[in-house]
Amino acid sequence: EKVAQVHLRNQVKDKWLRRQLNPDFRIGCKRVLMSNDYYPALQRPNCKLITWPIVNLCEKGIRTVEGIEHQFDCIVFATGFDVGNAGTPFPVQGLDGRELGQEWRAGARAYKSINVAGYPNLYFTFGPNSGPGHNSALVYMESQLEYAVKGIRKILDGNLLALDVNASAQSAFNRTIQKRLAKTNWNSGCKSWYLTADGFNATMYPGFATQYSAQMNEFKESDYHAVSTV
Repeated sequence: EKVAQVHLRNQVKDKWLRRQLNPDFRIGCKRVLMSNDYYPALQRPNCKLITWPIVNLCEKGIRTVEGIEHQFDCIVFATGFDVGNAGTPFPVQGLDGRELGQEWRAGARAYKSINVAGYPNLYFTFGPNSGPGHNSALVYMESQLEYAVKGIRKILDGNLLALDVNASAQSAFNRTIQKRLAKTNWNSGCKSWYLTADGFNATMYPGFATQYSAQMNEFKESDYHAVSTV
C-alpha cells in the first residue's frame, strides 16, 4: 500500500487530482489495477476526472449531484461484475425439488467450492470461494477437475448411484472460510464485486493457491453420503 502511495505521488503532481485518485479503503479491498498508463491518461489535456455522484442521464449526457450537466457523444458503462448475485447460469434442481439459484440468492455456499449438499453428483469448476485475486484461476480449476474425477471414479468403482456431500461438512467448511476471510482486505469495509449486498464474501479464497490445491488432494468419503445402486 505504501508503494502504491509513492507511485501515485510520483505519477500525479497535481494535489487535487491526487486527492481524487487516493482510495479511501485498504489496498486489495477492491480489485487492484495494474497499469502503466492509467495515471498519465487521466492527466492528458482532453481528459477530466469527475468524481461527483451521478444523479441521472439527461438528453445530452450525464447530470451529477452538484447540478452540472456534462455533455458527451458516447457513454461507456463500466459497472464491473455482479458475482454475488449471479445465482446459477441455468436452473439447477436438487433433491426434493430444491432450487440452487434460490438457495444462493443470499450468497453462494459450497463444500471446497465444488459440491453442494442436496445436489448429488454435481461438481463445479471455479465455484464459490475459489477466486484467487492474486494468482491464475487455472491453478484452482485444475485442482477442481482432478477432485471431480476422484469423485466420479469412486462412484464407478463402488457401483454407486450418487455421492452427496453432507450438510454438516459443508457448513463446517464455510465457517472456516468465512472466519479466515474476516481478517482479509477483501472484507475490510469497502463495497466491491467480491461481496453480496449484505457483505457476504462468496467469491474469494483466503489463502495461497498451494493451500487450495492441498485441500483438494484428499477426497474424504466420510464427508459424503453414498447412495448405492442396490
